[in-house]
Amino acid sequence: AGVDIGFHNGPWSVHTGAGYYYKFYDPNITEQFGSINGYSELNFNKVALHVLQLPIRLQYKFREGMKAAFYLTGGASLHYIVRQEFEKPKRPISSIESITSPVKPILEEGQYKSGNFLGRFSEASYLTADLGFGMEYKLNNDLVVYVQPTYMRMFGQGVGPNFDVIHSLSMQVGLRL
Repeated sequence: AGVDIGFHNGPWSVHTGAGYYYKFYDPNITEQFGSINGYSELNFNKVALHVLQLPIRLQYKFREGMKAAFYLTGGASLHYIVRQEFEKPKRPISSIESITSPVKPILEEGQYKSGNFLGRFSEASYLTADLGFGMEYKLNNDLVVYVQPTYMRMFGQGVGPNFDVIHSLSMQVGLRL
């Protein structure tokens, strides 16, 4: 969901705005821990991120007809993680063979806690280079429907406690006034 504002000059336009999206993925990390009193296994099954996106893009319409137009768009986006959620089910292990792990699981430390992101801005944000192709269709003189697939490639070493690198392919569908 989001808002897009564009400033047009012939076939060229500059777009900015704000968007919100929910991204989830499976890091597939398992950690075994315990002591003589018992051993457990903690599975890191799911990471869910609530993200605010602030894009700036340059768009060029290369083919415009009476009703339909095609365009290329490119630019950059700042993504800020507003909230993070982790799914970490824990289960006891009946066999203690081959367990060489700490007494306390690393995955239960503060950086892996769900909730509003309270870290530094640099830890909760990342930049992407964005490239897209779109088509728009005029419904009437004031209203246009558009569809735009966009590839976003992340810059930097990663984000979050695992330094995850996030590349995305998104599909935007909307109305323009």
